[in-house]
Amino acid sequence: MEERKLHDAKKVCEEVLGKHPNDIGFRALLNRINHREIEVRSAEIATILAIVNNEPNLDRKLEILEQGLQDHQKEPRLLDAIRSAKELGEVVKSIVDAAGSWSTSRILRERRPSSKR
Repeated sequence: MEERKLHDAKKVCEEVLGKHPNDIGFRALLNRINHREIEVRSAEIATILAIVNNEPNLDRKLEILEQGLQDHQKEPRLLDAIRSAKELGEVVKSIVDAAGSWSTSRILRERRPSSKR
């Protein structure tokens, strides 16, 4: 809701400045609106990242991050978090695969007839 109000206020300022480019009051207001937009966006990103950090499920983390990226396209912090989560997923998968391979080879060794008699 605040984003919508900021967007509307920014549009009014830009219209006024289009007609009166030297209006210092509207220039200052536009500057404050721009700063507030940055604050709102940063707070939203921080909220998304906090939710992700508290989510134990890696697939769900990626879902949350990708949803956040729909609202905040090309947001570097979200893109970094997605990259990091995907890398973690690859590491976990390789550990699971290695553990599975180790377990399988151990079982096969145990079933092999002993060469010592």
